[in-house]
Amino acid sequence: MIASGNALPPPAYGVVCDIDVQGHPPIKQKARRTPLRFLGKLYELLKGLLTARLVSFSDSPWASPIVIVLEKNGIDIRLCIDYKRVNAITAIMEYAMPLVDDLLTEMQAYLWFCSLDAASGFWAVMMTRRARKISAFVCALGHFEWLRMALGLKNAPMIYQRMIDNAEDRARVTEASVGPTEAPRTKFEADRALSTTESAVATLVNSPLADMYSSGESDESSLVPVLDRRSFADDICFGSETFEACLATLDRLLSRFRECRISVSFSKSLFVQRRVGFLSHDVSAAGIPPDAKKAAAVTELSFPASKKGVQYFLGALNYYNRFIQDFAVYGAALYQLKDADFEPGGDLSAARQSFAMLQQRVRDAPILRHIDRGKDVHVTLFANEWALSSTLMQEHEGKLHPVRFCGRMLKDAEMNYHPTEKEVLALLLVLKVCYTQLVGKSIRVYTRFSTLECGCISPRHSSVGPPSLPSCCRRGTWWSNE
Repeated sequence: MIASGNALPPPAYGVVCDIDVQGHPPIKQKARRTPLRFLGKLYELLKGLLTARLVSFSDSPWASPIVIVLEKNGIDIRLCIDYKRVNAITAIMEYAMPLVDDLLTEMQAYLWFCSLDAASGFWAVMMTRRARKISAFVCALGHFEWLRMALGLKNAPMIYQRMIDNAEDRARVTEASVGPTEAPRTKFEADRALSTTESAVATLVNSPLADMYSSGESDESSLVPVLDRRSFADDICFGSETFEACLATLDRLLSRFRECRISVSFSKSLFVQRRVGFLSHDVSAAGIPPDAKKAAAVTELSFPASKKGVQYFLGALNYYNRFIQDFAVYGAALYQLKDADFEPGGDLSAARQSFAMLQQRVRDAPILRHIDRGKDVHVTLFANEWALSSTLMQEHEGKLHPVRFCGRMLKDAEMNYHPTEKEVLALLLVLKVCYTQLVGKSIRVYTRFSTLECGCISPRHSSVGPPSLPSCCRRGTWWSNE
């Protein structure tokens, strides 16, 4: 049930990857040229995939080219497949992926945490014969096709997310269709059972019933949900108020994973800890601090020499903008840079100042507290000529501590608004971003102007209301404002 490292796990029950190209004829592309210095490494990589039965030689009429990506160490390579043309004709699988913001909330009652990493990710999912042929790729060393679900396919994230959700919450595998789940006790029995199970699973996968676009719905589970929250693909995080409750939840989850034959990487998982890593964030009962390694990498950067370098810098910060106060206020000068600004004679003084201020904000980033539904919420608003900023706070130990920072740049038309109207936009922003956390709660707003008084006056009785005030009036009925 628990695999070590990146060993190939057995195929998971109750899930299969199929690709519907909607009757499109096969697309066969030429192999791209491979640098000679990478040819030996590509050979070893493909040899390992063939040995592990992840890929096989193919005679498929489909062929997608490979893309070789150099690893961070500058030595090893990663094999990627360019499925751009295949994905363009693939029917989309409509399945809602969880939002990172939602997964990092509702943890205020947890004192003990577990963080699990599903072994080998997408490779736990088998593919139908049709999907194998469509997934075929070509390179300088031959023509191959995937036996397990490949990275880069359009519906791969949704298929894997649905598998994890079903294991944690809803679906139950019909064990009679795929054989027993009891693990054999001897190596001889294990080897014999493995070959038998693989054959049974392969038969199920390649049957007409395995076509997800024409088969029925999965069986409903007779078990209660294991977790009270969703996970993000192969990253699973949960917690409990007591050590014993956390162990009990872990036991139920691993039992469900054993039923569905989902393996967990022991070396990459943390069990019943005070602090765990989840989606590049450190999570604990005290709150969510910024990632120390990523913060150090950002603060040690020098000012970029091109617009693309600035975009990389902003992209790195954007994922952690919840930790950066007034991110939009200082980032506006960087977002407005053009290629001509980096040419000789260009004025980068404002951009350099904003760059330094953002780095300082990252150094001073606080620990964001988990929102407590039993306490009132405090919101501070700020708006200037070009940006909005809001801070969501709650009282802990007699002081107001930040829960989240929000902000965005103003649109061209919004720049002409009165300062009062801009603060209304800042209030609307925090209500939109933190809607699920704030609905039904009492909110105390700190503002320089009579923002709420203006926002609560009906536009029919006021000539100063901005175009967004009717929306503000409607949304304001969901909260108690002070």
